[in-house]
Amino acid sequence: VDTVAIRIGGIRETFEESGILLARPRGSSSLVSPAKAAALGSQREALDEGKVSFADILRERDLTPAIDLLVPFAH
Repeated sequence: VDTVAIRIGGIRETFEESGILLARPRGSSSLVSPAKAAALGSQREALDEGKVSFADILRERDLTPAIDLLVPFAH
């Protein structure tokens, strides 16, 4: 099982559905600022419609998904 792909998918879904972006500027330990995440809001609809990929959104803004912040949860 490719856990990296699963975690990136979870981050993508979270962004697409809620606008919360768990990503960092490349080389930074801090998450993107709320202002920068809000500025990406227009990309959510394009992502949902398949007009842009999550990888493209991240690449164009030099961001990396914060997969280390995700913790597996099951009941």
